[in-house]
Amino acid sequence: MSNDFGKYNQYHGRTNFDNSIFNYLLSEFPIKSMIDVGCGLGGIANLAIERGIDACGVDGDPYIKNIYDKPHFKLHDYTEGGYDSGIKDLAWVFEFLEHIYEKYIPNIFITLSQCKIVFCTHAFPKQKGTHHVNCQSDEYWIDVFEKYNFTHDIDRTKKLREIADNKFSKDSALLFINTGMFMGIEGNKYGK
Repeated sequence: MSNDFGKYNQYHGRTNFDNSIFNYLLSEFPIKSMIDVGCGLGGIANLAIERGIDACGVDGDPYIKNIYDKPHFKLHDYTEGGYDSGIKDLAWVFEFLEHIYEKYIPNIFITLSQCKIVFCTHAFPKQKGTHHVNCQSDEYWIDVFEKYNFTHDIDRTKKLREIADNKFSKDSALLFINTGMFMGIEGNKYGK
């Protein structure tokens, strides 16, 4: 594991989650599969599985106990390359982006580019936290996602922030549609 990954074991026995946003996404999109990037303890992926979604989680912390022995969790360090998860309807990227140095962003998009929609949160400049190395503005992340053929869904992002029940998502939730994956498909429920 690269020392660029930062301190391990930073989850303190909890999983950050936003139930309102998760339920909204399930009502808005035909989500049958998903990946939780930076899954931590795996709470979101486990909840999705309980709801009948084909879900998996990926995280780079080798010290998280009791999840990597399950087939739907993968230990992967994005500083060492990308992770091919296969095509997914949703990528859930909650409080992860700020932990990855900018030079490793292309590795993350090997996973995200296989997803039809991406819900993410991020830390803002100067926001304190464990191993916050890439705290950026909304505009920064919108520009990054656009470089990888994603469109920022402005209306749904506003809705997510209105209904959020978690401070992180209320402040920084963003929703992106993978236009590279859906170019020219009429009537798909993923587009605007």
